[in-house]
Amino acid sequence: MSKSMQYLKTPQDAALYCTLRRALRKAPDFIRGSDCVVLLNVPSDRSGEDYDACAASLLLRLSADRDDMAYVMIAATDKPRTIIKRLDGDCSRKRRLLIFREQGAEIPIQVMLGVDGEVDIPPISAMDFRIGCRIAYQIDVTSSEAEAAMSYPLPHVWAALRRGRPIRNALARLAEASALDVKQPRDKREGLPPLQEMFGYGAAKEWGLELAKDLIDWQRGKIDW
Repeated sequence: MSKSMQYLKTPQDAALYCTLRRALRKAPDFIRGSDCVVLLNVPSDRSGEDYDACAASLLLRLSADRDDMAYVMIAATDKPRTIIKRLDGDCSRKRRLLIFREQGAEIPIQVMLGVDGEVDIPPISAMDFRIGCRIAYQIDVTSSEAEAAMSYPLPHVWAALRRGRPIRNALARLAEASALDVKQPRDKREGLPPLQEMFGYGAAKEWGLELAKDLIDWQRGKIDW
């Protein structure tokens, strides 16, 4: 394993690394080694810290000279003065800089004036998921298995994965957990209207109804999950 890959200890880290590399295709000057400051917009369901391992791995892969590059995280709760102070420090002396901005973070104009490019980091794709599982946990995942896994909340998927174990084990645990959630006592779900009575959700409502039916059929042994 290369030194840069040693930072990617979990499938999530490795998958996020893939999303970062895809995002930076839109900032070719940075990849080529030119002096460049790139503002990276983090997806709304992510924090800047989620990208810490993949950013460290990327910088090591691009250059052995860590004094040449840096990255910094800007949280939604950071005040403008804090952001300016952070970037006026060691970061201001780097030739290449990645700024990860969480959704809702306000970047001061003094910082924006020094930005050469702004890019949105894409969400994890099925291919990113497959690569992440292979790199971190040595799990081979097919396209259909990746799509099935990603139909669940990703935090649940990461928790279900085990190094070296087949992906079908994780999928079985996820299906079981989802089925148990559907079967939870009615009093625990009191106050939430059934899917049939929810208005204004369009395709999401239809998808939810189909999923609920599939789970019931799976429990009864009518379908193979």
